[in-house]
Amino acid sequence: MKKIKTIITILCLLPFWLPAQTLTVNNKEAVITVKGNTTFKIQGNYLNKQGGRIKNAGIINLNGNWTKSSSNSVFANTGGMVKFTGNGSQEIGGATTTFNYLDFDAEVTLHVNTLVSQNMNFSSGYLYLSNYDLQMLGSAGITGTSQSQYIVADEGSLIRNVGATEQYFPVGTAFEFAPVVLVNNSGSDEFAVNIFSDVLDNGTTGSTISDIEKTVKHTWVITDPDGSISNPNFDLDIYWNGSMEGNDFNRINASVSQYNGSNWQMLSAVGAFGNDPYSILQSSVTGMGAFTVKSVLLNFTLDMKAFLEGPFKTSNMGANLTSIPLSQPYNTSPWGYAGNESVTSIPNANVVDWVLVELRDATSAGGATSSTRLARQAAFVLKDGSVVGTDGSSMLQFNVSVSNNLYAIVWHRNHLGIMSATALTESGGV
Repeated sequence: MKKIKTIITILCLLPFWLPAQTLTVNNKEAVITVKGNTTFKIQGNYLNKQGGRIKNAGIINLNGNWTKSSSNSVFANTGGMVKFTGNGSQEIGGATTTFNYLDFDAEVTLHVNTLVSQNMNFSSGYLYLSNYDLQMLGSAGITGTSQSQYIVADEGSLIRNVGATEQYFPVGTAFEFAPVVLVNNSGSDEFAVNIFSDVLDNGTTGSTISDIEKTVKHTWVITDPDGSISNPNFDLDIYWNGSMEGNDFNRINASVSQYNGSNWQMLSAVGAFGNDPYSILQSSVTGMGAFTVKSVLLNFTLDMKAFLEGPFKTSNMGANLTSIPLSQPYNTSPWGYAGNESVTSIPNANVVDWVLVELRDATSAGGATSSTRLARQAAFVLKDGSVVGTDGSSMLQFNVSVSNNLYAIVWHRNHLGIMSATALTESGGV
C-alpha cells in the first residue's frame, strides 16, 4: 500500500503508473501534482482519508474505485480529468467529490452524491446512479452519450440547470436509453430527472395501471431538487425505443400523460416522430411529477347504414316488432359477445332488428381479420338502414385507438356478415 505523506509532482510527459494496489492519501498536507500533457495511471483504487489535494492539469487514469472519506475538496484547480478505465465495475464512494472533468471508459456506479463542474464524457460504458444523484454544476456539459453509453437513472436523478435553450438529460434504465430534453419557459432553474420501467396508478407508487399496454410502459419523473420553482412552465421532449411500447400503444395518437396527484391526465394528442428512437414534444407543462406517453382514445360517432335482404322492400325494410328480443341476441356462438345492451321496450316502430357492429384496425380490408378487432357494440337497424343505439335514434359512439385503417363489420343473426370494402373516413368527429 502506498502511504503518501509528502508532495508528489508528476513531471514526465509519458504515462506514469502505480502498481495494482490502493493509492492512499493519509495526510491532509499531501499534494499530488499532475502536470499538463501527463497521464497518471492508478492500477488499483484511490482512497483519500485526510483531505489531501490533487493539482491535476493532466489525466488521472483509474482502474479501481474512487473513495474520498474527508469532506474537504480534493482538486486544487478546475483543470484536469479523472478517467475510469477498469475492466470490471468501478465505484465512486465515500464523501461527495466535485470532479472537474470526468471520462468513463468503463461501467461505474455511484455510492455517494456526485458533482461535476466542467464536463463529463462517455467514451464507453454506463454510469449507474443507483439511489444517488449526479449534479452538473452551472453550464457543465455531458458528451459522448448514445444508445449504448448513458446514465442509468432508475433510482437516483440527474440534476442539470435548465434555461431558455434545450437541455439534454441522457438517462435510461439498465435496459433502455430514454432521454428527455427540457426547455424552461420561466427563467433558469435546476431540474432533476429519473426514469423507471413501469406506469403506476399513483404516479411513483402503487400498482401497475390496468391499461399499461397502451403506454410506453416507462415513467419519467421530473422534479425540482431544491424547491425553488414556484410556477413551473417548461417544454418536455421525451424519447423512447419501440421495444419499450405496450402491445396496444399507438404512436399516431400518442400523448404525454402526467400524474396530477389523483389520476393520469392526458395533456394533448400530438403524435410521435422519428424511428427508434421515437419522440413526442409537449409544450408548456405547468406541473412537476411523473410523466409517461400514452395512446389517446379516439372519441367518434359512427354514421352507418346497412340493409337486410330478408325484410327489404323496394327502398326500405319492413319491421315486425313482436319478433325483436329486448336484449341483444349475440351472446351465443358464433359471436360470443358479452355486451349487456338491452331495452325495456322497443324504442320506436322503425326498429327492424338487432345487429352487432364490429370495428377492425388493419392496413387493408384483406388484412382485417378477427385478430385485428378493436371493439364491438350491439345496436338497432332501422327501416331506412340507419344503425343506431338502443335509444332508437342516436349514432353509435366509440372510444378506440387506431394505428392503421378502420373497417366496420355488421353481423346479423339470420344474414351473412358484411365488411366495408374501403377504410372508414373521419370528418368532424363522425
